Amino acid sequence: MENGVITEKPFIWWNKEEEHDNYIITTPFIYNNSFIAETHQNGRSYLSFQNAKDGKLLWKWDDYLYDYDIDLRFPYCSHLGFLFFQSGPRSYCVNLESGKTQWKKTWNDPLFSISGGYQKEVFLLQDYPDNGATHPGFYILNLETGSVKEKIIPHFENFANRNVSNEFGRITGVNPIEKNGKVYLLITYCESINDKHCFPLIGLYNSTDKKWVYEYKKITNLEQYSLGFVDIKNNKIYHDGASHVFCNDL
Repeated sequence: MENGVITEKPFIWWNKEEEHDNYIITTPFIYNNSFIAETHQNGRSYLSFQNAKDGKLLWKWDDYLYDYDIDLRFPYCSHLGFLFFQSGPRSYCVNLESGKTQWKKTWNDPLFSISGGYQKEVFLLQDYPDNGATHPGFYILNLETGSVKEKIIPHFENFANRNVSNEFGRITGVNPIEKNGKVYLLITYCESINDKHCFPLIGLYNSTDKKWVYEYKKITNLEQYSLGFVDIKNNKIYHDGASHVFCNDL
């Protein structure tokens, strides 16, 4: 106490049971009053699931396909009880109730990145096109089985300019929206102008009826690079970039 103000409070518990010799990475996701952590011990990585109220260790998991594959910096956690994460070309899904591997797989083409998901689906963005395609798309996977439900490639018009990764363009985000009993996917993507710049674009896909509402809509002509997605409120889409915030009608 200092002048009647609390300046320090004691911790409720500390991580004595889950000893580690390197570092811990946690996520803000809470499932059944417990949290997921990425920890490292004796040169090996593993996931731990711990009760947030008392720190009790519920289970540990290290059933990965390649050493040091665990990466919880961009996971997708379903409130229905699944944890999904991606490492290189390898995908993992862990059942949060049991701590057992739900499924795991290695893709033929490397460099997929996770975007998010909806209920029992997860979205995987391609860094590079595959199967003869000229532009990247994204996969919708069944979280329970790992099977591909659908692959979607938005409309591109650039077939000349490439970025520093030798791409004509790339998808930067997929965001699900529920509206009037249907599920829509807002897709943020861009077309390359040169090795450092690109045109930011959006498309809206009706995932329920499997059809496009619109494609290839430019977010802005003011700044020519990919824009970060912020949020959707009251049928308005917000993106930010450098010194600007952009608002588009959904």
